[in-house]
Amino acid sequence: MGRLNKLSRSACALAVLAITLVACAEPMRFEALEQVNSVRILVLPPQNNSPEIEGTYTFLSTISKPLGERGYYVYPVGVVDSYIKANGVTLPQEMNQIPLDKLNAQFAPDAILYTDIDYFGQKFALIDSYAYIDANLELVDAATGNTLWQKHMVYDERQNRQQQGDGGALGQIIGAVLVQMIASAMDDKFFNTSSMANMTALNDPINGLPVGPLRQTQEQ
Repeated sequence: MGRLNKLSRSACALAVLAITLVACAEPMRFEALEQVNSVRILVLPPQNNSPEIEGTYTFLSTISKPLGERGYYVYPVGVVDSYIKANGVTLPQEMNQIPLDKLNAQFAPDAILYTDIDYFGQKFALIDSYAYIDANLELVDAATGNTLWQKHMVYDERQNRQQQGDGGALGQIIGAVLVQMIASAMDDKFFNTSSMANMTALNDPINGLPVGPLRQTQEQ
């Protein structure tokens, strides 16, 4: 009987572990976002703390498409940026400090997306060079300022290389040399990397942005 009891306890422990693992793999729920009919999203230019100054507007230019594909209407980011600058606020850091009531008066959004970029640019290893993005995204209720959704996004270009095969050490050396030789094409490189990073973050099956009302309507 003692052994059976031990086996039973072991089986129960395994069952609890299995349930825990399944629960951890389930998508996170963002009840606050589900309660707000957040169709219209105002995206402000990110606060950029990285050495790559172009990161702000490269990131901004690549966020609208994945947001739209998730089922949200996004105010044209270029128009918003130009309008705010025309009204005397020129720096992204200042734009992110604009009070909610003023943003609501001018744009009347349902939600506002704030982004802090900690790193956006090229990193160099011993025999490698790769694009890397580290940013925090926060979607807030335009009426209350409450957080509806947030995401810490880290994107490492080497992840794609590993999936596609990097050709070993020699391939890494050649790739690093080529990357440094085509520095003039960095804008395109970072645009593609930023596009992939935003798409991956928003579509994360665990804690990505929940499907929005426009897509829900299309799928019904």
